[in-house]
Amino acid sequence: MIITPRQCRMARAGLGLTLCELACNAQVSVNTLRRFEDDGRVTMRTIVKVQAALLHAGAKFAVCDTVSLSSADDLASL
Repeated sequence: MIITPRQCRMARAGLGLTLCELACNAQVSVNTLRRFEDDGRVTMRTIVKVQAALLHAGAKFAVCDTVSLSSADDLASL
């Protein structure tokens, strides 16, 4: 499953990450991340990198366009 721009915005906000922090973690430019969150027009490679960074930070994505966050206990086991 590939995340949507809406899920990206929700996960980033829920994790308390700035655009700059997530872009750095995903190794993409801030402008590219902003473009993805605004209209989704980026490469699949970019989406995969952003999704991986959000998953690593504790986001969980569902097919129904929702996001949940891992608990601190879940993250401690990583």
